[in-house]
Amino acid sequence: MKQPSDQPGNDTTSLRRLMRNAHGATLATLACKHGQVENGWPVTSMVHPVIYIDGTPIILISELADHTRHIHNDPRVSLLFRPACPVASASPVNPGTASSPTPPAPLTATQRLTVFGTATRTDDDFLRRYYLACQPDAALYAGFGDFGFYRVNVVAAYWVGGFGKQRRLRGDQLVRPDTGELAHHHDDLVHYLNSTAQNRIDQIVAHNTRPGGDSATGWKVVTIDCDGMNLTCNDTVLRIDFPHTISSMIEGQKILVEMGQKRHKKPT
Repeated sequence: MKQPSDQPGNDTTSLRRLMRNAHGATLATLACKHGQVENGWPVTSMVHPVIYIDGTPIILISELADHTRHIHNDPRVSLLFRPACPVASASPVNPGTASSPTPPAPLTATQRLTVFGTATRTDDDFLRRYYLACQPDAALYAGFGDFGFYRVNVVAAYWVGGFGKQRRLRGDQLVRPDTGELAHHHDDLVHYLNSTAQNRIDQIVAHNTRPGGDSATGWKVVTIDCDGMNLTCNDTVLRIDFPHTISSMIEGQKILVEMGQKRHKKPT
């Protein structure tokens, strides 16, 4: 049975999309000089990762935070991702009567992905710009001296899709190893699209958004990754997934041409 679009499958592309579309993640670290619990005690906190071109999570955290001190002592971390919580919707009980809310699915039935890895601080300027392009609000504090960017080098991942549904992956299965060329030409591709393909971009946005939603024109591509792209217009950030993964600038150009042509394709 085909799963709903907001309930991805367990293929690696869908799992990366789950991470990219999640509204934050739970970060687990091992306590060090915590003050309330012994060293080595599991401690969790909330973070807002940006998923890099190849699927690597990037986090922006303060050096003053407990979890950062824990990472300096032991870089092993876990990140728990899950889809945004479904919102209860109103549906009519009977025509002409009051509506009753449809309860959301139980949390145990929702998908989640745990990523295991080691967190290391990075001063890479491109990575910093990439993160802030995806999370522009973070620019308010990213320049503070106590904040730093950390790359989570994925060692393994564990997906649960509900009762009896699970999959275990190695880090090199989740993170794509062949995106170096795409990363190298990332800025060139973004500039090319924004300077020569505005109509195509607007068409793709209109085709991938609901009528009356984020269908304004003038969208600009801010980042591209192996699974999709992030765009911005009037301080709104929009995520659009590609039909399939890419690993190079040429593949990126081709897939956007295909998506633009699909907009005008007449049904047969």
